[in-house]
Amino acid sequence: MRDCSENAILVGMCASLSGDFHVQGTQALHGVIAWIRDVNRDGGIFVKDRDDRLPVSLIHYDDHSRMSAVRDCVAKLIEKDRIDILIGPYGSSLSIAAANVADRQQMILWNQGGSSDGIYEKGYKYVLGVLAPASEYLSSLPDALKTHIPDARTYAIVTANKGNFPTSVASGVCSALDCKGFSNVLSEEYDVGNIQFDEIVHRVKQCHPDILICVGRIETDLIIARQIVESDAKSATKLCVFVAAGISQFGEVLKENADGFVGPVQWHRDVSHMVDVGPTNSEVSNSLRETSRIPVDYPMVQAYSTGIVVQNIIEIAGSLNQNALRDSALKADFTTFFGRFKLDPRSGKPLNKLVPLVQWQAGSMELVWPQGSSSISLRPTDDF
Repeated sequence: MRDCSENAILVGMCASLSGDFHVQGTQALHGVIAWIRDVNRDGGIFVKDRDDRLPVSLIHYDDHSRMSAVRDCVAKLIEKDRIDILIGPYGSSLSIAAANVADRQQMILWNQGGSSDGIYEKGYKYVLGVLAPASEYLSSLPDALKTHIPDARTYAIVTANKGNFPTSVASGVCSALDCKGFSNVLSEEYDVGNIQFDEIVHRVKQCHPDILICVGRIETDLIIARQIVESDAKSATKLCVFVAAGISQFGEVLKENADGFVGPVQWHRDVSHMVDVGPTNSEVSNSLRETSRIPVDYPMVQAYSTGIVVQNIIEIAGSLNQNALRDSALKADFTTFFGRFKLDPRSGKPLNKLVPLVQWQAGSMELVWPQGSSSISLRPTDDF
């Protein structure tokens, strides 16, 4: 840690500005920059044991979307730059790489970008999450189906065989569907390094599922979605649910063919919470649009929300001491524009986080679940 005579709070961040996650990493960085700008406009963060409001500054490095680079970046931020706050990278695999280093150094990793349940099953003491865990991404799908597509009975799931995130999502949604009486007619894993797209689509068409679920990396989900459309397999199902459908890139790539696809989102502009800490949803959206020329998307928003959480925990703890911050965070229970912040005290895993569902309709990503948050209904694929 830095000498306590420093007169600013130094935030460090690994951000993927190149490589596979460069889109999301750039967005996350913009989110943190916007939060810092807004905090400093308001006079900084009051730290009781310094008896002062301190401005916030940022130092970040490009991790190139590589785990080895993340480990190097985190070590440099902690040991050389002597940061006060460490905000994690985008992606579960990169977040685990960061956690390995941070936990050994007893430095809190404020996990804004990794939702894999596996992150919280490794015994880390200094990893604190903000996102709903991956196993909860599609936990509301059965209720949405029962309400809007009640004749759906069967499902097929196509999953990447590499990475903690796809495994967590798949396990969670299959359990949720099975408990509600849905029947699994196909569970297909594919090798990320050798994907036989034609074979996957052929097997999906053969089993005629009511619901098709696909969980993989963004780029592979996009390719599979395009082939599902081109092969007419999409029109043969009642609903296509792709995790990648929850990002704006999905619509940008598939254009009008995105219509009808459903995906989970950690945040949506139409979901409002009773905020007791920080700005409202609309205020954050306006701030992010001011900061960046790129569209406001979920990585930007979740990174901004992490800043709000960090700010509140610093003010509760009255200190930048890592153990004081950790103890305060594990006892905290409050709501930001992003939803409830409450952690499992044993693992640092977020609890009771709602994951809304969106559907592409007329070229727009529309909120369709939970009921009551939007006037737009979930519609079956053959409506499009």
